[in-house]
Amino acid sequence: MQKKLSIALVFVFILTLFSVTSAFAAPAGNRSLMTSTVTSEETGIRANYAGYSGFRFTAASDITLTALGRADIIEDHPMANNHDVVIWDVAANAIIAKVTVTPSSQKETGYRYENLATPVELAEGKEYSLVSAEELLENGGDYWLVHHDLTGKHRDVINEIKLLTGDGYLDNTNQPGWLVDGFANYGFVGLNFWYEEEEDTSSDTSSSGPKPPVTMGNGSLMTFPIPSDLGIRANYDGYSGFKFTATSDITITTLGRADAIPGHPMANNHDVVIWDVAKNKIIAKVTVKPSSPIKGGYRYENLSETVTLLAGKEYSIVSSEVMGGDYWFDYHDMTGKHTRLVTGLKAITGSGYLDNENQPDWMPYEDGNHTNPASYGFVGLNFWYSADADNAENPKTGNNSAIYIFIVLTTLSMASLVMFKRKSK
Repeated sequence: MQKKLSIALVFVFILTLFSVTSAFAAPAGNRSLMTSTVTSEETGIRANYAGYSGFRFTAASDITLTALGRADIIEDHPMANNHDVVIWDVAANAIIAKVTVTPSSQKETGYRYENLATPVELAEGKEYSLVSAEELLENGGDYWLVHHDLTGKHRDVINEIKLLTGDGYLDNTNQPGWLVDGFANYGFVGLNFWYEEEEDTSSDTSSSGPKPPVTMGNGSLMTFPIPSDLGIRANYDGYSGFKFTATSDITITTLGRADAIPGHPMANNHDVVIWDVAKNKIIAKVTVKPSSPIKGGYRYENLSETVTLLAGKEYSIVSSEVMGGDYWFDYHDMTGKHTRLVTGLKAITGSGYLDNENQPDWMPYEDGNHTNPASYGFVGLNFWYSADADNAENPKTGNNSAIYIFIVLTTLSMASLVMFKRKSK
């Protein structure tokens, strides 16, 4: 019996270690900026500077950052200290992403890394700096890689790389600003980031057929059917609806417009769209028709492809309306009628015409004489999203699965140990 318990104990312990290490085996994100790792033999090493060092770059496309890392590849000089790895928004002179990489941080392709608490968006065409905090060797600092050529070693999501260092000290109020002349596409230290990238399957000839159509998700923005007794109007040309902020990542599948006005059924088509406010860009669009299916008072259409809204970002959901066309619901309160995955709802309308280049931005009840109350909107709009049935209403807090597994399996291990000791007596 004791032998069987011993075997069971060892098995549970090994399973615990395997579950925990596998859960943290890779950084968040499916791409890394660097496609190959330089070596200290190529670059040389130094530790004669205190401050931020790295490189400046321009984003060649929109990038969703998930993790930051610092090289730990110098033979005989392994990383011994913690290092803040940060990204500065150059125009804003502000740190927008930061992790602390430690000697015990996970390592991939020579880089020790930490995941960001929440993803950070870099915008196409904007300039950023990726730097790490370094200390003088005589003050106990780690060695880092001397300026080295990054040509051919990074993905094309960035360009215009410039060698960059600070002013001899760590200043979190003012970004490092000394761009070393004559070193285009060079960097200091050995830095990397990871990001999310959608797989491009448009030219994948190995696919067995077209993608399956998107189906309505199991979550709904609006948690109550649209009332039929709200005020109505049809005296405006343009987009109308409301702005909101996502409190969690949301995978949108379906957009809808209310058709619930007694005696005034929908008679025309309406584009229902979602704008990314920061990018001034339409990211999701459907055309809702009088023949579209209806649910909870909303006629709806599924998107051709799902669209993910990111936690903390602001979006607008609006529909195209025409003066003298279909009636739509006037300014109305949605408090308590929508999912907690969004917040900060504000009624919004456009500029009197349908403009697909510039988003609607007039909040008519927010001016010198009015304050736009939270959770108000125009028209009667809704979206559906894919959600874990157990977590659909819980804002994203990160992946804690490894922690839960560790707790459960450790408990099992301890229980087995107690049983073993009792049998041994």
